Amino acid sequence: FFSLFSWAQHGKLRAFDERFEEYFRDAKRRGDRYLEATLVRYGSLSYLAHDRPEFAKTEINRVIWATAKGTFHLQHFYELEAFCQIALYEGRSKDALVDHAQAFHRLEHSLLKRMQIIRSFTNWLKARLLVAAALIEGENSVEHLRVARKLCKKLEKEKVVTYPKVFAACVRSAISFQNDNKENAIEELRHAIQLGEKNQLLFHLNGAKYRLGNLLGEDTEEGKALLAEALKYCEEEGVVDPPRMFNVVIPGF
Repeated sequence: FFSLFSWAQHGKLRAFDERFEEYFRDAKRRGDRYLEATLVRYGSLSYLAHDRPEFAKTEINRVIWATAKGTFHLQHFYELEAFCQIALYEGRSKDALVDHAQAFHRLEHSLLKRMQIIRSFTNWLKARLLVAAALIEGENSVEHLRVARKLCKKLEKEKVVTYPKVFAACVRSAISFQNDNKENAIEELRHAIQLGEKNQLLFHLNGAKYRLGNLLGEDTEEGKALLAEALKYCEEEGVVDPPRMFNVVIPGF
């Protein structure tokens, strides 16, 4: 599972696909409910890459992770992350904030938040939903962006590792864009690209290139080159619908 996690986080989606089905079949054959439930939830990113959001939801609902009332396990986190990323893909971030508010509350009060990686991914997930929802919320958009900015500060304060700063730069670029500060949005996207290269986060890196290319314009040499690089990445990794997939990693534009 940890090799799958690494491939997914580094944006190596084809490598993820090559092993996902093999591991999933093996888990079902052995009756390994822990691994099966984990893979179904974590594998939703692959389903989205293949433009199969409905199938992703069906699979998650099929493989139930049954636990005692009041508990919040790692599988619950992966389920929350999966449903929220599906919502980002489908343009339903506003609904996701409401539908999964209780799950976020349970996560906030669980021991999982003591783990840096879970804490960072949770703050990034919530921030993505907020900037995506701010585009259509109207009267709530200012509050959404305020909270998203606060989550960015938390991401930037994380010690030792630098990948949370990639998340923060991606979110800050969307906040600047929505505040009509194109210049700052471009600066944040360049920062996200630099950090994405340093951390080898190909999905984030190319998402930032895609956004920056659009902001600069396809009629500019740099903009055209950035868009071409981002779309080439999608082709190489088997992404069916690049615009919707980039809405998962860097929404709010």
